[in-house]
Amino acid sequence: LATQTRKIDQIAIDEKGIPGIELMRKAGLAVFELIQANYSNYDLIVFCGAGNNAGDGYVIAKLAVEAKINVQVYYLSEPSQLKNDAQIAYQDYCHIGGISSEFTDTIILNDSVVVDSLLGTGLTVK
Repeated sequence: LATQTRKIDQIAIDEKGIPGIELMRKAGLAVFELIQANYSNYDLIVFCGAGNNAGDGYVIAKLAVEAKINVQVYYLSEPSQLKNDAQIAYQDYCHIGGISSEFTDTIILNDSVVVDSLLGTGLTVK
């Protein structure tokens, strides 16, 4: 499934000319709309990793900030190390005043909706 997903992304980018950041923004919007449709009066917690999936998380967090939803973003990898589209998504989030904090084991989830943007299709198990 991961290989197929990566191939579909590559076709969209290379053959259809859709920029990767645009795919990321569409994916983030779809998840954000799904959350909005299924939860009311919620806080959002987004956990971001080191790859493009982190970018999806930052897109979702940006949309939450714009919608005036309380969102907390925690990173497990320093956001300044993100590359390409994920870095763009992070910068977009920061540009609107979004704040992220390093993950610690003292985070309290309460009744928040949790978004896992840690691992995408890049995980390899050996």
